[in-house]
Amino acid sequence: MADTEGPRTSLQRECAISSFGSRNEERVRALLDSGVDPNELDGFQRSALNLLCSQSGHTETVRLLIEAGADVTSQDMWGRTPLHWCADRGWLLTAHVLLERGASVHVTTKNGDTVLLWAAKAGHHRLVELFLKAGCDPRLSNNREERALDVAKDDSIRALITDKVEKLEAVSNSTYIFPSTDPPPKRAKAQTSLSGAGFDLSASKTVETTGVDTEEMKPSSTSSASANSTAFSSYSKQTGAGASGPKKLKISLKKK
Repeated sequence: MADTEGPRTSLQRECAISSFGSRNEERVRALLDSGVDPNELDGFQRSALNLLCSQSGHTETVRLLIEAGADVTSQDMWGRTPLHWCADRGWLLTAHVLLERGASVHVTTKNGDTVLLWAAKAGHHRLVELFLKAGCDPRLSNNREERALDVAKDDSIRALITDKVEKLEAVSNSTYIFPSTDPPPKRAKAQTSLSGAGFDLSASKTVETTGVDTEEMKPSSTSSASANSTAFSSYSKQTGAGASGPKKLKISLKKK
């Protein structure tokens, strides 16, 4: 095993001890004070923090490593984070510390496992609660199409996850925007205006039968009356055999 893991630093060896105690904590403190890099990795890409959480989860030493710059999101070659090991081992207080220092419940292993799935499978009820409150989605599946609900160890954990799923589904349904059934608004009809061309349209055109002349429009001002003030000339009466009857059509627009 040592050959495949590769050489380990003194800090990694100390953190990999399962029976971790106060003496080990003092050794870790001394190593960090001497300038040892807490983020150096072993042959399996495991940091000292990852090794510590996989073995003892010693909370005070976790704090020491983080204060020395340890990466709380460090993943080994399988994608496992220190928080994954807390979920599996049941280190509740250490999990709180990691989350407070920036660990994420959304990071998954290479198999797609969330920390919630690991905690549910291991039967750690309070860690399941913690990860759900931190925002881990219980509806996510891993590469084997397993969800946290599918691998939950007991009924109390299943009930907890089911309740959260129902709440998430209710929120999703309440925020769905249904297509509108209202008819599209009517477009306003474009009105053709000749006022911009200088014509006075205040008087409407009139069509009169024989014997009644149309009322001539008067110029809007005496100063504008001229030979060019009439926009449209009068039409003469129709005559001849084809005429159905004498009519007179007169349309006159005056410039303002």
